[in-house]
Amino acid sequence: MSKTNGFTLLEEIFVLSLILTLSFLTLPIYRFQVKENIDNVKYHISAIINGAKTAALSSHEKVNLYFTEDQVYYSQDDNFISYSLPDNYSFSHLKEVYFNENGNINQANHVLLHDFDTERKLIFHLGNGDYYFEE
Repeated sequence: MSKTNGFTLLEEIFVLSLILTLSFLTLPIYRFQVKENIDNVKYHISAIINGAKTAALSSHEKVNLYFTEDQVYYSQDDNFISYSLPDNYSFSHLKEVYFNENGNINQANHVLLHDFDTERKLIFHLGNGDYYFEE
């Protein structure tokens, strides 16, 4: 009569292959969720930028748009409108951006948006207040 302690090599290989198979099946779902989060972050950043432009146009006054490492915001009168980036996201290459009384941007420049291992540029065009995200 023999005693067995532990699992056989065949049992260990079977469990390991099952774990790897499940991991590979869930990886595309995880990447899709990350992509949705990036789109949501870009949407909220755009809402703040568009709000600052609209505030400048409606008040006929200069409105400053501020970027910190983890936040974008503007203030007008006593209103402070901001969006804080989720964890694992940050800004760099911070520039001063403002909209003049006509809704135009002061200078052509860009801000970098980092997420996980990707870098995107938020590019501002001089003049009419246009901007876009470059992947």
